[in-house]
Amino acid sequence: MNIIPSKIYQVDSNRRVLNKPTELQQLEVLEKRGGLASEAKRKLWIHRTGFQGEQTFYDFMFRMAKSHWRILHRTWLNIKGRVECDFIVITRVGIYFFEIKNYNGNLVYEYNQQTVNYRTISGDIMGQFKNMQERTIDMCRQMNYSGGVFHQLVYINPYYQATLPHEWLKSLLHYNQLTDYIEQMIREEATLLPANFSPDEAVDSIESSFACTEPYPPNVLSPEELKQLKHGIACSHCGSFHTICTRYKLICVHCRQNEPKERAALRLIGDYSVLTPFNPLQAADIVKIAGESFRRDYINKILRRYYQLAKVEKTGQYINPSQNFEHTYPHLSFKLKNSRTPLQ
Repeated sequence: MNIIPSKIYQVDSNRRVLNKPTELQQLEVLEKRGGLASEAKRKLWIHRTGFQGEQTFYDFMFRMAKSHWRILHRTWLNIKGRVECDFIVITRVGIYFFEIKNYNGNLVYEYNQQTVNYRTISGDIMGQFKNMQERTIDMCRQMNYSGGVFHQLVYINPYYQATLPHEWLKSLLHYNQLTDYIEQMIREEATLLPANFSPDEAVDSIESSFACTEPYPPNVLSPEELKQLKHGIACSHCGSFHTICTRYKLICVHCRQNEPKERAALRLIGDYSVLTPFNPLQAADIVKIAGESFRRDYINKILRRYYQLAKVEKTGQYINPSQNFEHTYPHLSFKLKNSRTPLQ
């Protein structure tokens, strides 16, 4: 199954784990480095809960979707204004739009308001869903797409239920209904006539004519804000910043974890990358949060080896992927000196 990356969040088709949004990665780095304000902690919780719901939905697709299906994740579309789609699944006979909700409680929607466990929450989820539905139908009309167009609101938390007005019940899926729904998608593809667009052609049309960048990019931390964070490189096992860097390894004083030095340097660059998204990477800037772990010439060496130059070589600026190490190089493995076991 091929996963098509959106213009903001890159997704690796060989990984079962989705890429986290840059803003979520940034909040997690701020939490780790002691720079997360109290009001931002709830924001981090909301982002984590939403992403966990999207990952749970994708687990179903990863197991059951056909290899020729195409999937767009967290795609922003410009159709008489910008609208976000959590997942777009394209088969040979139709385009399926999925909105994922993951609240920790029973959801009740009535009178344009929603409550979770009798507590009112902000927003209008069905108004947002209806807006997405109308605009994506209009998009398919502009494409002259002949296949089916389907919209589903997925309440993904397996322990709770959602209650909606009668007119919306056909659009609602619960966790325990997802398997049956995907099997229905497979049956429909086997029995209905193919659309006038193949899945690949539909993706090309959507991305070339309607896909747009996210209108709410994450913040870029200023040099003054970076100074307030914990400096150094945290242990990849226990998270402690009490580490010692040797010629080949980063050693955690707290848990005695040994990590290849090169991998630790890439994690440091990844932290800086999400703290200052979209800004070019420069060794002189990165060492400012490195503490005494790495010298500037070593960071330059790692940048030359793993990152693409942004301009001419003399500037020392490299393209910022705005992703942490695990997302930029998910399949990279390293071997400790005098060790036969690679570290993922």
